Amino acid sequence: MIDRKRKSVWAVAVLCLFLAAGLSSCFGVTANSAKSARDKLLEYYAEADESKLNNSAEALILLSAGGLVSQETVERLLPSGDQAQSIATLCSSIYLAEFAKLDSRSYLGQNLVALLAERQLEDGSFGFLEETVSAALTLENVGASYDRDGVIRLLIAAQRPDGGFCAQEGAEPDLTLTGLTLSLLPCFGEDYRAAILEERAVEYLKQYSAGTLDPPPDCAALSAAICGLVDAGQDLTKTEWSPLISALLNCETKSGGFSVQPDLAADPDSTSAALAALEAVDYGGSWWNTAIQRSGVVSLSIVANGTVLHQTGRFGLLDKESALSLTSRFCAANGIEIEFQLGRLLSVDGHEKSGNQDWKLSINGTEASPEAPLSAGDEVVWNLS
Repeated sequence: MIDRKRKSVWAVAVLCLFLAAGLSSCFGVTANSAKSARDKLLEYYAEADESKLNNSAEALILLSAGGLVSQETVERLLPSGDQAQSIATLCSSIYLAEFAKLDSRSYLGQNLVALLAERQLEDGSFGFLEETVSAALTLENVGASYDRDGVIRLLIAAQRPDGGFCAQEGAEPDLTLTGLTLSLLPCFGEDYRAAILEERAVEYLKQYSAGTLDPPPDCAALSAAICGLVDAGQDLTKTEWSPLISALLNCETKSGGFSVQPDLAADPDSTSAALAALEAVDYGGSWWNTAIQRSGVVSLSIVANGTVLHQTGRFGLLDKESALSLTSRFCAANGIEIEFQLGRLLSVDGHEKSGNQDWKLSINGTEASPEAPLSAGDEVVWNLS
């Protein structure tokens, strides 16, 4: 009798180990497939014609994932000074300017951040709910001031009893909006209301992932959900999330791109959305919550005879860049006339060095050489006196 019980216990133990190994192996394949799909997408873009890159969000995703996008393409995708810009365009332009080491607060004479913040309405929204979430995400990531409390109140009203979010009362939760909102909520720090919204949204996606996923969600919606979960600190290597990863990978086509849903032709929007999700899993955060953090910035002031000519609190810094090259790049990006020779600044906006006046440079309050390399966080001041 004792032997039979022992055999039964051993049989159950072996079965449990077998099942556990099977589940681990199954998701190991999914995780490896996600990594492989990300690398293949970068190869896909490397072989693509860059002249056909016509979407700033697509360029941002590619840049964030380590892909190559030329400065010419970046400048082509950024708006000119007289363009009327939608909320979506303003958001992507701010990110693209920052990622390209330009200053979104003074790009071609425009403060894109201020333009976006000014679009917030009295009710706290920036228009539609998805636009509101996108705008709030952008403003949070550039450290701008806006009515955060108004946005949180709108999100409280938009969360359904099951934890999902939708734009219209009584409608079914929207997967894209839920994922995007989940990316925003951690930006609100210790606000207990945001923490409750986040917890309920994660639970909704957990239940969604455990469902049949029939009909299959589209690629962009899956991407937003995956990015939101990563931003909320969820471990996407857990088996509870594998259905979402698998559903995304099912949208991969033979061409290497991704389609809206399985068995359709690849399209640019779905392909870039898939890269965004796969990069978020690989990096540990969505591009919209990490792109600006990855770029070091410095402050820059240009002063002549006690008058501030130009000033920015954050300008993107290139690797091993000097104060002179950074200042030259800042002026070029903003249409400011600058002249320098043999490592010396001669004039800015017609303010020239003369016999009794010279441009002097200080970095963090200490006189420095114009050719000295800068570090992130440095305070650069040029003073003609």
